[in-house]
Amino acid sequence: MKTNETVFDQQTKRFQKGPNRERIEQLARETMAFLEKRMRDGGLRSVIDDVVDLVGIIGDGVTGRFPVPWTEILKIAGALGYLLCPVDLTPDAIPFIGLLDDVAVIAYAARCLAETISAYRAWRGGGC
Repeated sequence: MKTNETVFDQQTKRFQKGPNRERIEQLARETMAFLEKRMRDGGLRSVIDDVVDLVGIIGDGVTGRFPVPWTEILKIAGALGYLLCPVDLTPDAIPFIGLLDDVAVIAYAARCLAETISAYRAWRGGGC
């Protein structure tokens, strides 16, 4: 079992090397593919549903009604924080293009947290 210090040291070394351009490009491709599939399957409504569920996971997770690790709550908070932040990669005032980065961040979060979102939807659908 790795200690926190070992994991921290590994992360620090990885961070010091700088961004891995190939990995960033791969994540961008995967996120865009996921987003395209979501938009094709459910349209903008599916992305809105993801945002609503992410907010619900935080609320029910923090209160203890839905069991979710704090690390996932922090990931969700980061994605939603980016969505709400007025300063981001592309200004939201630019029609359509201004929202692409926000939608991409939500799509990435939904892809990373797909199991948690599915479990939450099943839990919520069960009348909890």
